[in-house]
Amino acid sequence: MRTQDNGKNRKFFSLPDIFVLGIVLLCTAIGFVLLFLPKAEGELYAEIKVHGELVNTVSLNSVSAPYEISVEGDLPVVLYVTPKGICFKESECPDRLCVNRGVISKSGESAVCLPAAVSLRIVAKNLPPSVDGVTG
Repeated sequence: MRTQDNGKNRKFFSLPDIFVLGIVLLCTAIGFVLLFLPKAEGELYAEIKVHGELVNTVSLNSVSAPYEISVEGDLPVVLYVTPKGICFKESECPDRLCVNRGVISKSGESAVCLPAAVSLRIVAKNLPPSVDGVTG
């Protein structure tokens, strides 16, 4: 035989549930804070590679006016360098995904034009030693 329960004695959250929920919310908040903190950047360089071979290095910190760089890969490519970063401006590749990638400006970002075999990568030099997501 069942007893009638009108919902008066029902608890939605018990004390352990609230404790676990609090820990999850705290970890989430800490993760968002760490994700959006400004990161220390040293001297930023753009490495330009064709078929994996380094053909040019551009110091992004010393750019005062925008300019273009022509790169001859499997297809001709024009790169656009600005004080805000570097991007593919023109490419004769069929899909133009490299041009649509936009400007890259942060250490670790990259852009690639596969049909032209040209790649860009932002690297930071002279950084103070620090712990990152890979080294723990």
